[in-house]
Amino acid sequence: MSLVVWALAALISIFGALCYVELGTSIRASGADFAYLCYLKWYPLAFGFMCVGCVVLFPVAIAVQAQTFSEYLIQGFRIEICDPTAAFFAKKLLGFALIWLLMFMNFFSLKTFVSRFQIVATFAKIAATSIVIFTGFYFLIFKGMTENISAPFEDAKFSVGTTVTAILSGLFAYDGWDILNYGAEEIEHPRRLALLIVDTVKVGMSLVVWALAALISIFGALCYVELGTSIRASGADFAYLCYLKWYPLAFGFMCVGSVVLFPVAIAVQAQTFSEYLIQGFRIEICDPTAAFFAKKLLGFALIWLLMFMNFFSLKTFVSRFQIVATFAKIAATSIVIFTGFYFLIFKGMTENISAPFEDAKFSVGTTVTAILSGLFAYDGWDILNYGAEEIEHPRRTMPLAMITGLVGVTIIYLAINVAYFVVLTKSQILASSAVASTFAQQTLGGFQYAIPFLVCILLVGSLNGTIFAASRYLHAAARQGHLPPFISCANHRYDSPRAALVVCVSVLEHNTPIGSN
Repeated sequence: MSLVVWALAALISIFGALCYVELGTSIRASGADFAYLCYLKWYPLAFGFMCVGCVVLFPVAIAVQAQTFSEYLIQGFRIEICDPTAAFFAKKLLGFALIWLLMFMNFFSLKTFVSRFQIVATFAKIAATSIVIFTGFYFLIFKGMTENISAPFEDAKFSVGTTVTAILSGLFAYDGWDILNYGAEEIEHPRRLALLIVDTVKVGMSLVVWALAALISIFGALCYVELGTSIRASGADFAYLCYLKWYPLAFGFMCVGSVVLFPVAIAVQAQTFSEYLIQGFRIEICDPTAAFFAKKLLGFALIWLLMFMNFFSLKTFVSRFQIVATFAKIAATSIVIFTGFYFLIFKGMTENISAPFEDAKFSVGTTVTAILSGLFAYDGWDILNYGAEEIEHPRRTMPLAMITGLVGVTIIYLAINVAYFVVLTKSQILASSAVASTFAQQTLGGFQYAIPFLVCILLVGSLNGTIFAASRYLHAAARQGHLPPFISCANHRYDSPRAALVVCVSVLEHNTPIGSN
């Protein structure tokens, strides 16, 4: 019955929100219901609404929320106040302090403090509720704790009075959908915004982690689609922070991206390319030092080749090669997937996946680390935002490319991991430096040598995309004055930021020699 009440309260709130969406987009006046009653010239009723709201509703709601904040803050810091009077006044003073702080923030415009702080508060709300939800479902699914929900309607006593009271309490929990109507005149594009209101190596846990990483990536891609089609500026997150005039934060993003993130990502991809290329040609280098330098030099050669390709426009070389790399990726993954499912269906190899969640050890640390690793595998959905100014018809191209690409990649990754688990054991997967090659050695016979070459081509495609993004990032930073002006120079014939490309490659080559793997 509790869940039914919550659902009814949500349904009523949705209907209310839709009504206020219609009112807020039709009548551009702040004040919500008071403004709409004045618009109809029902002044006595509007005065009554104003009196009740100012004297009762808003003061009581703010007092309850401030009191709740004080309770949670004292509990969070584990402060024990033995004297009831002291505890009472401590909570009240904390609530007063919060209210005065928020009043000061609201002295400025929505864009200055309030909306930014509200974004932080929203993320905190999502984080807190996500922790509770995932923990509850973990105990439900993996611990089998069903005794409290096994008979959901047993002994449920229905009473009109208690049910109505419960629904009204639920409506208070859903309250807030009309807040934008109180400041409708301060909102830009109200019609659009109003609509936006309305140890994991066990196969089971591994697939769950891959799916969660995909879901997070899809949400990220949707955010970047909206940003990329609204703000036509190359540079992705750096450009969007500059658009908001958050220059110190944009400078921090630029420093981390230019010095750490992009160079390290490119170095890892170049190193992986070298590993697969040497395996593909079956080259055995016995001397560890010689093997080390051979891999590094192969990586350097590839990076400089891609830099030269990016000297020309997107249409000349880069986009065409990216199509070839995409076909190589589809070919390589298709071979692995069909081979794995062949061994599963026709050979009956189910021993590695027969108990997908058996002995799976759940740990918050290892699970979060695994999800972060999965996010790296899905990385690339934001690359178009780094060169948004060079894309034709971005409102059509960017959503189509990002969403279809991510959905397709998610299906492929889940299928390819099932294929790996069918053929390879846990120890083989963990011990392998190139899992696709190990898989091919066990299943494809003489055709196994094709896999490393296909993987090399798709790695070149990934590396090409990263170099494209990194160079546009530096170019955008130089245009904003965060880097020397010469880096912002572009070739007018091919519209290519050649200076940024050379600087990008020069910086990342200092990272490539780091590490032996």
